[in-house]
Amino acid sequence: MTVRVHITDHAVLRYLERGLGVDVAGLRRRIARSPSPALALADRPGDGAALICNGLRYCLRRGADGTLTVVTITSAQAGALSNRARRLRRRRTVL
Repeated sequence: MTVRVHITDHAVLRYLERGLGVDVAGLRRRIARSPSPALALADRPGDGAALICNGLRYCLRRGADGTLTVVTITSAQAGALSNRARRLRRRRTVL
């Protein structure tokens, strides 16, 4: 009998940070600098804006206080899987 195990994104993040010593705070700073999202959305009001930079698509959300949050980062390729499709594929995988 095989046991199916689901590993959350949060668990993967913590494993990278604590198990492998990846500097997650440094990665956050790098992502924030990378596409310069504040400049891209300075004149665009509202939610749901996206920015493509270096082959990645940054989905952004503006908070009530005007702060921009990077919600998701996906591949900008036309055939790339959505996060939902990727999750469904992972659930079908037996570890």
